Amino acid sequence: MNVSRLISAYEAFTRFIESFRDTAGNLKYEQSLIDMAIKGLKSLIVDFHDVYAFDNELARNIIITPEDFLPKIDAAAFQKLHIHNYKYVKKYKGFMLG
Repeated sequence: MNVSRLISAYEAFTRFIESFRDTAGNLKYEQSLIDMAIKGLKSLIVDFHDVYAFDNELARNIIITPEDFLPKIDAAAFQKLHIHNYKYVKKYKGFMLG
């Protein structure tokens, strides 16, 4: 597995979280991460169609080798959550995308 592709996946998913907007113009996944701590959730629900619309190469890589890409995506989401709520994240070693 090409390490640079995995690093790119981490960066691409971070950009996805920071930039993807719903039809109302809201930062859909950035807000979802903020809401996780408030609601006590351990899973971030991601619509795969959103990922594909944002970065179809990332989406294809996830389908082809999920065992390589999903851990990087989990790490990117967890890091973003860490930025928003360190105290909440401190309770967990990680979480799963749903």
